[in-house]
This record gives sequence, structure tokens and C-alpha cells, in this order.
Amino acid sequence: MPITLILSPHADDEILGCGGLIHQRIRSGHTVFVQYFGIDNFHIVSKRDRFHEIANVASFLGFKYGAFDNIVNNYKTHELTTPLTNLINKLKPDEIFIPNYSYNLDHNAVRDAAIIALRPHDANHFVNNVYIYEVDQYQAWGNYSFQPNYFVEIDIDVKINAYLLHASQVRQMRPAAMLKQFAAIRGYSSNVDYAEGFISLRSIIYNK
Repeated sequence: MPITLILSPHADDEILGCGGLIHQRIRSGHTVFVQYFGIDNFHIVSKRDRFHEIANVASFLGFKYGAFDNIVNNYKTHELTTPLTNLINKLKPDEIFIPNYSYNLDHNAVRDAAIIALRPHDANHFVNNVYIYEVDQYQAWGNYSFQPNYFVEIDIDVKINAYLLHASQVRQMRPAAMLKQFAAIRGYSSNVDYAEGFISLRSIIYNK
């Protein structure tokens, strides 16, 4: 059974960037594992409440998950690299999805750590397929570059329902309607109604 690993700097990034893909992969028979990097007492809800939301989302979509114990808004690349390398060596995923660079420094730290952990090295599990995902709200910020070359048709209603289960994170700056509108844009690029777009950083096909 293929294994898909998604790196989610914060709880909700996995849905904003890959919610439709998670649903598609699980329907296709993949095991999907989401790794969160920090779940602390942040914003308006407790750590316990955030884990409750995560459990609801995971149950709804059917993915497995784990969480590192980092402090939100204070991630350090050098502190993430070894735990992430160990995770990849343990799970041995067939594909991995990592966040794009953005104005969110936690996202940048996770991406940098992932690039290091995914480098070709005798001690590392080599992940054949590496993709970069976008988090929808960053398109609205401006000064943002993302040119996808890999698209996945999605069920937008499933993605929105999963997002709404992260109830504490549903904000005016990223309403559910925004997810639908941006998914329609990616859909225009791929000749379907709704899609998520990704950048293929590495994709290996073997001659068997």
C-alpha cells in the first residue's frame, strides 16, 4: 500500500494545502500520514481543544497523524531536521508533500528542514516523489510566487467540510468560500471543476 506523508507546520495547513489530495489518495488506497510540527496553547483555544479538532478532521478523512512538540511561531530549522529525518526513515513514504515558502516563518523552517532531510544520502530513505503545496490564503497576500505543474482533481465539498472541522481556525481572512474560489482557479488550469496544484520537486520513474 503506497504511503503519502504530508508535512503540516500548523494544524489546518494540511487541509488548506492538501485537503482534497488527502481525500483522493485515501480513496485510491494510499495510507496518508500527516505530521504536525507544533500544537500549543495558541490563539483562542487550548492545546487540548486543538488536538480534539485534529482528531475530528483525521476521522473524517481517514488519515493517521503525529505531532512534534515545537513552539508555534518559533520553529528552528536545525531543530526540525533530525526528527524529520527519523520520521521519514521510519515511515518510508512513497511521496511527500512539503509547504511552499511564504511570509510565515514556521512554514519556511519546515520546508528548509524537509529539503535537508530529503537530500540523497546513504543514511536517508530516498523518497521518489517530492511535491510542494500551497496554502490558499497566501495567494491573497500578494508578492507570492507559485507555479504548479502537478494537479489533482478534488471534491471541493469534502475539502471545505474538513476545513470547517478546524473550527477555531476558520477566520474572516480565509473563509470557506475562498477555498472554493482558489480551487476553481486550479481547476481551470487542469480542465476540471476543482483542483489543488503542486510543484513537482522530484519524481522518479524506474525502468522495471
